Amino acid sequence: MAHMDLRQLKKDLARVEAELVKLEKKAQNFRGVIAHYEESSKGIEVSKTPGKELDDTIVLILETEGKPLHPKTVCERLGERGIKVPGQNPVSNVRAHMSGDERCVPTRKDGLWGLKAWQAPKTLLPPRNGEQPNQPNPPGNPSSANGHTMVTRTPGGGISQANRYN
Repeated sequence: MAHMDLRQLKKDLARVEAELVKLEKKAQNFRGVIAHYEESSKGIEVSKTPGKELDDTIVLILETEGKPLHPKTVCERLGERGIKVPGQNPVSNVRAHMSGDERCVPTRKDGLWGLKAWQAPKTLLPPRNGEQPNQPNPPGNPSSANGHTMVTRTPGGGISQANRYN
């Protein structure tokens, strides 16, 4: 009985060794393909984070820094993360990504870019000297015989009056 088991074990071993030879050939083929692609891509910078993923990484960098950054600084931070920005001018490419992403806005200061979420909402300036913008003067106000004159602030900060007609 031990003799039968030994024969079976030898057959199993032969089958495993044959499979091992086949797998080694496949592994060698994969190594060749990988070497071909590595050789053909030498000197070519390939973005590891294409398109939208690159935009998300730029926003993440701005969020992490917590302040507006120049595209050159953003490009450096991408490099620190192992991300190579493609193109002849990577800084311009980063700037293009930032300008195309509605989450990023230029600060108009030294070429810095920040996040739209950081902007304060646009609000009206408070009225001067107690005036109420876009409100009719109270009835009996000497400047308005009919009580329907509107007092508003002009863009230059002056006061404008206009009669409202009902």
